[in-house]
Amino acid sequence: MKLKGRLDHVSSIGIYVSIQDEVETEEIIQYCFDHGIHVHVPKVEGKNIHFYEIHAFSDLIPGVWSIPEPYGTEPETDPSSIDWMLVPLSAFDAAHHRTGYGAGYYDRILPYCRHKTGIAFSVQEVDDIETDPWDEDLDEIITEQ
Repeated sequence: MKLKGRLDHVSSIGIYVSIQDEVETEEIIQYCFDHGIHVHVPKVEGKNIHFYEIHAFSDLIPGVWSIPEPYGTEPETDPSSIDWMLVPLSAFDAAHHRTGYGAGYYDRILPYCRHKTGIAFSVQEVDDIETDPWDEDLDEIITEQ
């Protein structure tokens, strides 16, 4: 992923903490810590995700489905204040449509985000994704190629 140079232009990032077969985000998060970029990660609360700033990996504990999430609850970050939101996905198409993992957490928060980017492996690209009115498109998709 060629994200590091682009991170020089942001002061805050919203990013998921990767699990299983997702694009690994630990290196990106560490880069942000090392370069003074504010890191905000999601926490599942009911049917929604809320973002909280973390300052170290030690600020995370296993949450819903054992996904690492911040253990603190204050203060919540307004997603519209985050410069760049990096979004997980299970599949995407050339029109920047995405599918997630079925719960709609990101679809509910993406309308409030300034710039939203999916990060994926190129093998996750499909010809076409049928969308529903509530599905949110991304501004771009970045892959390893």
